[in-house]
Amino acid sequence: MSSLQSYLPQSKFLKDKWKTLREQLNCGIQFYDDAAYLGEISDMGLRDGIGILIYKTSRVYEGEWFEDKRQGRGFELYQNGNIYMGEFNRGKAEGKGKYIWTNGETYEGEWY
Repeated sequence: MSSLQSYLPQSKFLKDKWKTLREQLNCGIQFYDDAAYLGEISDMGLRDGIGILIYKTSRVYEGEWFEDKRQGRGFELYQNGNIYMGEFNRGKAEGKGKYIWTNGETYEGEWY
């Protein structure tokens, strides 16, 4: 996953924060069997704060993390090109969000 070093955020949420984030002391890289993470890491080694997870399938999550789960605002680009942007809770889309299909259709509202 060498593309992680040169990755440029897709979401407006992260574009403004990306350079600052990469310069922080608690910013690191973690590799998994199917993905790589670049972002803030807690003292316990958990994804915590702001970060990007890039899967080998080209799926990407950019956003906030808490105790190794997607939590807060986030942006997810799926391998089929569909996009979700909005709130996450305990790793799943929950709260206000917008889903955009590649054919241009959208759903904007509450996710449970």
